Amino acid sequence: MAHSDANSTDQRSFVDRLFKAYPTLVAAAKDGDAAKVAALMDDVYVAAPDASTKKIRDAQVRAAALEAIESGKHTTLKALLDRGADLGIGESDGGDGGAGGALIRGAASAGHAVVLDVLLDTFGLEYMYFKDAKTGRTPLLCAAANGHEACVARVLARLMDAEERDDGRRATAVVDAVDVDGNTAAMLAAENDHAGCLNQLRGAGCDMEIARESDGATAMAIHRARVLSRIRCIED
Repeated sequence: MAHSDANSTDQRSFVDRLFKAYPTLVAAAKDGDAAKVAALMDDVYVAAPDASTKKIRDAQVRAAALEAIESGKHTTLKALLDRGADLGIGESDGGDGGAGGALIRGAASAGHAVVLDVLLDTFGLEYMYFKDAKTGRTPLLCAAANGHEACVARVLARLMDAEERDDGRRATAVVDAVDVDGNTAAMLAAENDHAGCLNQLRGAGCDMEIARESDGATAMAIHRARVLSRIRCIED
């Protein structure tokens, strides 16, 4: 068999194996079956024979990793990343963090705390600072708005660690950062009755008296109004 024919056969065989294994890989990633993911990656999703088949391999592995992120399965995400999964996060991400920023804010919004940890550890702590281009929300704002205490705790711990090192002013600014509507994380936690998140933010030194530009409301005023409202409901 000619060399080019042999290469062509190798390529077809590799691609056939990929497409046969792909549904199983995605299902395992979604279900958190790290052993199955590792076995497939080490057997089927090995180094591709050429650039064109590598594109197919990388796209399938990326899809599985994204499924793991969306499903909150940190064990399968880690297994994929450890074996070279490329999530398309790079230097061209832009001012909002691009694909990386979106994934990290999505994990914070969904309450996938350990996935959030894995993503920050893998792609860099600078992603804590990126704001969504439309909403103006950082991962901390996203987590606080949805009442995800574990995610709030993880971001705050990393910010406080940064403050202890050499980035104190920046870390403090993130704790009190505002979204496009002028809400701080504390305001969002107070407004949505997420007392656990609010307590963590207060403990981290967030400013409870920053006034929202649209109506002058502060996190403390919002919190007090919510408490009074609940008391009236009980009394009635």
